[in-house]
Amino acid sequence: MEGISHYLSTVAAAAILVSVIISITLNGNAKKTVIFCTGLLLIIVVIKPVLSLKDAKLEELIEFENEPSIDEVIKTGINFTATYIAERTSAYIVNKAQALGLKVTVSVQCKKEVALIVPESIIVWSKVPMHAENALKSIIAQELGIPLDKQRFAAYDTTDLEDTS
Repeated sequence: MEGISHYLSTVAAAAILVSVIISITLNGNAKKTVIFCTGLLLIIVVIKPVLSLKDAKLEELIEFENEPSIDEVIKTGINFTATYIAERTSAYIVNKAQALGLKVTVSVQCKKEVALIVPESIIVWSKVPMHAENALKSIIAQELGIPLDKQRFAAYDTTDLEDTS
């Protein structure tokens, strides 16, 4: 009986996580992709135990030891959401830079907590980091809420990512 309750709680956690991910996704093609991917994830969570039952004994029908735990499902969802938010934030900064005539590459790190997944720090690479820093620093702080001390600007050809300010 414990196996069945574990299975149902895993499916419920996955369903809640999927609905949260879909609700925070912006409309458009990205939302369609997120709905498709999360739908597949939910189908896998629901069907995997059923498929593994075809050669199972009666005692094994109750135990679902190979199923992901609720913590694993939540961790997977958090990582997926953090990656998505980092990619969207990076694209936003690159678009802002392009509008200012700058060519940049951006890396975004997110704070990963169950109830809070937000961009925490960024690294912006450009050919002239001082120009990018002067143009983007306040925009990133004001529009994205990333503090100035969590923003780093570096040249493309350097591996040293120390602040240039």
